[in-house]
Amino acid sequence: MSNNDNLPIKSDSVLLSAENKRNLKRFTARMDKIGKMGASTAIAFAGLVGTVVFTAPAAAAICAGTSVIALTSAANIAIYKKEKDMLFVTRKNLLGETEISQDSLDFKGFSLMKGFSPTEKGALMGLQALVGLERFKQEFQDRNVKKFPSKDGESNVYKTVFVTATHGINIKTFESLEKLGYIEIESLKNLRKSYLIFEKLGFGQTKEAYKGVKSAITRKNRNLRKQIKKIKFRITDKPFDFEKVYDQYLMVKDTTGNNPDRKQLKRIGLIFEALKNRNIDVQRDKLGIPFINYDATISLALRKQAQRVGRESREDFKKRIEDIEIDTPERIKEQEDRKERRDNLENALDDFLRINDKDKNERTM
Repeated sequence: MSNNDNLPIKSDSVLLSAENKRNLKRFTARMDKIGKMGASTAIAFAGLVGTVVFTAPAAAAICAGTSVIALTSAANIAIYKKEKDMLFVTRKNLLGETEISQDSLDFKGFSLMKGFSPTEKGALMGLQALVGLERFKQEFQDRNVKKFPSKDGESNVYKTVFVTATHGINIKTFESLEKLGYIEIESLKNLRKSYLIFEKLGFGQTKEAYKGVKSAITRKNRNLRKQIKKIKFRITDKPFDFEKVYDQYLMVKDTTGNNPDRKQLKRIGLIFEALKNRNIDVQRDKLGIPFINYDATISLALRKQAQRVGRESREDFKKRIEDIEIDTPERIKEQEDRKERRDNLENALDDFLRINDKDKNERTM
């Protein structure tokens, strides 16, 4: 955090530090976004099944392994916090842990992925997770949340435990973040198998969602289920510099060296790489809070690649200039030697002509 971040900011005749200004912004934004997720989930479920009538056991079978967000009854609705540009919601559970879930009902948010390939969709979810964790880290710093030394002793770990249920490549991303020192995984275990019906519905994959519903009812094609794992982790105070991390990825992506972080940097870097043809960039607002710009002029990946090419071109040009400067004394000496030889020849020729003219004159006298 720079010294400028600690300067007081005037707001409605009250001086607030940058930290307090960010905390105020977070509070007002979250109060505006707090919602009762159970009712919305029921609406989404009704929209998915349409006019088809299911028996109670069939509906239970569908709900048991579908969404990361649990379906709840109207009498037991949990309050979730929602970030406006994220497809995730968070809440505190009874153990005081922060649960992170995918908001499969944010259809406006999912509409941002219209036309995206499956790889691009997964990458955007990964990017949102990275930005979300960095926001939490910044919030912990602003609130002076208690922390303690990390296992490797190279950073500090905040006491808050995060819990989420996810699958596949997301788990590998978390493992890479741990090896790079950004999080510490407390536990990782199999939770259940899921057809990911609501997730697919959110992504607009209605045919795949319907297949999941049908398989849940008939108990056929159970290979469509994905293994869901429950992961608990804490975040460290090691800052995640998005541009620096991508620069590090560019340095190792085509190498086969012994860099111990190469595999992990490639895993994280591929998130940005997959989105390079989309106008998506990670930026910071005037208070320094990171956010995803979904309407950027150029993607973070292409912007950094262009800067890298420009930097390499400048370095090549500078090297050529330096080479010329190094060669210049030799070239000057060579030119001086050539001039001296030419002058000597001209002087010798002048002497010869002068002597020759003198002899002619003497013979004619």
